[in-house]
Amino acid sequence: MKKKFLLTAILTSALLLTACGQKNNSTSQSSSTTEKTTSSSKSSSTEEKTTESSSKENTGFLTYSDGSKITVNGKDFKLTNSNGMTITYNDDKKSYAIHEANGSTITKNGDGSYAIVLASGDNIAFKSNGTYVVTTASGSIKTGNGADELNKYLSEKGLSTISDYDKKISDILEFIKKNK
Repeated sequence: MKKKFLLTAILTSALLLTACGQKNNSTSQSSSTTEKTTSSSKSSSTEEKTTESSSKENTGFLTYSDGSKITVNGKDFKLTNSNGMTITYNDDKKSYAIHEANGSTITKNGDGSYAIVLASGDNIAFKSNGTYVVTTASGSIKTGNGADELNKYLSEKGLSTISDYDKKISDILEFIKKNK
């Protein structure tokens, strides 16, 4: 019975995340065969980058020397890392989805809620009112209140915190702003 409940919880979480992910993956990409400008420069961290801009204003591509590519469309972006991680950000909704190479998925919705499915099978739901529920793959459930409490729990487990994910998005947005 416990396995049936766990399987139901995991499937429900996967369906919800799939729906949220499809809703958040509304970033469109454009390419143009018309005039393209390519320039190379070095950023302050001496990491090489190449910027290609299509003829459409505010659309472009940034490529790091490690192979990560950022497709920019207005204020939205999609990052594809050489190890298989993808990050999609929607500026209108202030939402993002991170699909890590290990199979973990982190989704932040515009209302400030998060849905996290870890490769281990653990599921974390954080509502914008600050309440959260952690359901582990073994079936145990932990509830709590507050982002700080959840971040502490995640840190104790050796996992990235929701603050870490938000900082990652903020850093990418800053990079795009400086290098676009």
